[in-house]
Amino acid sequence: MSNLEAILLTLRLYSQKTRVQVHLKGKGVRPVLKINPEGGILHLGSVVYSPGATDYVTKELTILNESPFELNFAMESVIPAEQNHVGVPPFTLTPATGTVKGHGEKKVTVTFRPHRPLEIFKEKLLVNVPNQKENTYVYLYGHCFMYQAFAMYDRDKTGAEFLRAFARDDIDRSESFVDSLAIGTGAPPLAESGQFQFSSSQRKHFLLNFERGETQKTLLVGASVAPGTPKAPQQTPACTYDFQIVPSEFSEYFFVEAPGQQKSKGAKGTVPAGAPPSKIGFVYNPPSDTSLNFGDMTLTILEGIGQWITCTVKGTLTGGFVPPGEPPAQEMTVELKAYLQQI
Repeated sequence: MSNLEAILLTLRLYSQKTRVQVHLKGKGVRPVLKINPEGGILHLGSVVYSPGATDYVTKELTILNESPFELNFAMESVIPAEQNHVGVPPFTLTPATGTVKGHGEKKVTVTFRPHRPLEIFKEKLLVNVPNQKENTYVYLYGHCFMYQAFAMYDRDKTGAEFLRAFARDDIDRSESFVDSLAIGTGAPPLAESGQFQFSSSQRKHFLLNFERGETQKTLLVGASVAPGTPKAPQQTPACTYDFQIVPSEFSEYFFVEAPGQQKSKGAKGTVPAGAPPSKIGFVYNPPSDTSLNFGDMTLTILEGIGQWITCTVKGTLTGGFVPPGEPPAQEMTVELKAYLQQI
C-alpha cells in the first residue's frame, strides 16, 4: 500500500476587476497503519471470578507504522463490553493513545479484568488514525466463570460469523443488563449473608443440532487461569472432564471423541489451567445404506423421508477451583439431535 496520495486543489484569487483560478497538483503523505494480530481478533482467555476484580490477565497488541512519517492513534470503543457497568471496564488498554514513529511500532497492553461471571465479554474498538482509507478495528473477547473448569459452545472465533456478532450492538445486551443489576426486578437472589451475589455463568444444558449432512459438532472444555493471577496464582487440582453417552433407542448412532482419543461411547481427560480449551467432538454416524428397498422394489418416491432422533450425553467437570459452598462436581447434559433417513 502506497503512502503517497495525489492531491488536487484549486486556488481562486478575486479582485474588483479580475478573477484568477489556479489548479494545484501535488503529492501528499498518508500514514500506513497495520496491527498485529492481523485481523484484530485478540482472545484474552478465561479468568476465575474474584470479588473486587482482583484477578486479571494481559496480552499485547502491536500497532505498526509502515510509512516513514509519524502516526498518531487513539483506541476508541465502538461497542463496549458493558454499557451499564460503573467502574473499571473489563478491557483496558495501555496506552490508549500515542504516536508511532516512522517505520516503527507501538506495543499496547490489553488487560482483561472481569468484574463478574459472564460466558463471554466482547468489545469492539476503532484504531482511530487520521487519513486512513479504511477503518481498522480490534475485537477483544474473554470469559469469566465461578468454577475454574468450564464448558461452553464452540464458536468460530476467526470467521465472518464471529465478526458479524461483534457488529450487532444488541448482542447479549439484555442478559448483560439484568445480570449487572444489584437490586430490582431480574436481579439475582441475595446470598445467605444478605450480600448481592452474581449469577453463575456455567451452563448445565447444551443442545447440539446436526443439520442434514452434518456429522460433527464440538464443545469447548477448559480451565481458567488459577485464582490469584497474576500476582499470586494458587495451586489447584487438575481439571478433568468425563462425557458418557446414555444408552437409548438411537444412541448407537452417536459417539464422543476427545483430543488424542478415538471416537467411542465416552471420553475422559484433563485440561491445563490457562491453556486454550480442548475441543470435545460429538459424532453422528447414521447408517450408510439409506435406500428404501422392499424385496426387489425400491421406493424412490419416499427418498429423503425420515425422522429427527435424539440422544443424551452426561457430562461431569471436576477439579480446579470450586466456589465455597458449591458442589465439587459440575453435572451437565448434552442433547444431540440429528435427522435419520428411514421410515
